[in-house]
Amino acid sequence: MKTIFQLFVALPLLWTASHVMGQTTTPWQVPAAKKTVKNPVAASAAVVEKGKSLYNTHCKSCHGDPGKNNGLPLQPKPTDPASAQYQAQTDGEMFYKMMTGRGAMPKFADVISETDKWSIIHYVRTFGKKKSSADAIEVEADTLAMPASTLLQAGVPIQLNLHIRERDTMLIATLTTVGASGEPVPAAGVEVAFFVKRYFGDLPLGEGVQRTDVNGWAAVELPVNLPGDTAGMLTLIAKAIINDGIDNVSDTLQAAFGKPLVMRNITEERSLWGRARVAPLYIIITFFGALLIVWGTMGYVVMNVLKINRQEA
Repeated sequence: MKTIFQLFVALPLLWTASHVMGQTTTPWQVPAAKKTVKNPVAASAAVVEKGKSLYNTHCKSCHGDPGKNNGLPLQPKPTDPASAQYQAQTDGEMFYKMMTGRGAMPKFADVISETDKWSIIHYVRTFGKKKSSADAIEVEADTLAMPASTLLQAGVPIQLNLHIRERDTMLIATLTTVGASGEPVPAAGVEVAFFVKRYFGDLPLGEGVQRTDVNGWAAVELPVNLPGDTAGMLTLIAKAIINDGIDNVSDTLQAAFGKPLVMRNITEERSLWGRARVAPLYIIITFFGALLIVWGTMGYVVMNVLKINRQEA
């Protein structure tokens, strides 16, 4: 009987394991109509930056760092997004697989919005060796970005301008320098750090230092409900880290994107440090209760003394 019971328990587990293994070892068939779906989200530096943040949150734990082939040792192993095998997929295939999931791959249909899925695809496309014009990040044909190493060697000044794109609350730093003919050109490859000013120091925003792209852009998404002042104003800071921090360039921006600070007058609250009229109720009750007990005891003693005197008289 014990052996039969064990078989009844083991059979469903074996069936589930074989089903999952069979599902993950066979090629992932994506419907032809889904393969040809185009990415409806326009590529930009901010979109790619958002895709990077989403990838690090939802995908990195299994797929690892793009280009390092350090994904989890699952069966089969999650494909490196920077590999030729991964990049050979169409945008539609990537989107379909994120939507449906299979085996160890979770189903993200209701976890990540469609726009965010397309943003992740834009991010992983940046690791492809060949990019079509549709996958490029809004680079004008006649714009030539100067790399940071060239700028530093030449001693060319860099200008940083900070602004917020309101539709998706992206904080964007645009870095420019002076081109050969004196016109402003983007400064690429410059490290930029973002902060929000606080009383006891600047609070970093985003996941570490960002590097400007070929447009001279670096971006980070503003957190939701970031505390501001009483009007919800935030003091936002971007610093371009140049020459090991010796020649930093920065810009500051005041923006009403924070959560308004509600000032509390703690002297008007019922607390130990409050005023007498707003002292904690338990203290008021204890105080007057003690007074009643003391005065009551004293009155009882006085009454008994008077009673003894009358009896002796």
